[in-house]
Amino acid sequence: MVTDWRQKYKADFNNRANFLEDKFSRIRERTFFLDPPRSWQVLIVDGTSDWNDRGRLFGAFEEYSTFHQVDAWPENEYPLYNTDTEAQAGWPVYIRFVIRYVIRSYVRLKQVHKQVGLAGLARLIVQFKVLGGISQPTITGGWTEDWSVRQLVGLLGPIAQWLASDPARINKQEELAKIFAGIPGSGFGTGTDPQFISLRRVLKVLQTLSPAPYSSLRAALTQ
Repeated sequence: MVTDWRQKYKADFNNRANFLEDKFSRIRERTFFLDPPRSWQVLIVDGTSDWNDRGRLFGAFEEYSTFHQVDAWPENEYPLYNTDTEAQAGWPVYIRFVIRYVIRSYVRLKQVHKQVGLAGLARLIVQFKVLGGISQPTITGGWTEDWSVRQLVGLLGPIAQWLASDPARINKQEELAKIFAGIPGSGFGTGTDPQFISLRRVLKVLQTLSPAPYSSLRAALTQ
């Protein structure tokens, strides 16, 4: 008779958790969201643009299964390929577009994670770790099915750097600084320490997408 089955099978539970976590990491590492178009790609030339000709796509996909959540960008939103003044409205408008693009694509990345089974697999890994004697189990590299402020900062900082590298707008640092100053990882202003994240600062960046105040962080993410 087994009197302490958890102790007897602890090593087995941990081995199972490690095996599944390796598969989890490999799948997550091969899940991507599409990069936003560069500023020159949305400019109107002869009634269309490079991005429009490529389908105006945004979203995410998983490489192994080829499962994807990719859609065409709404034609009633910037950049409007049939209206020169809208499509070439300027750098600040383009910045807001890129922020919205990345958030929308990341929402679809989370949907892809769920559809390919990563959410359920993460819960199973945690259960095996508990049975293996780990009191506060986590997924290596972090994992959450919902949004977190730290996750948002992890998106906004690289967005600022990506925009700063745009060869067509390399001299537009002042506009970037107005929006991203204080966001860790952005390279603009204070707040470069990722341990200190200002929710107010994050909301202010997201506020560039809408002139009306958001009722919550969740509302700001329903773009």
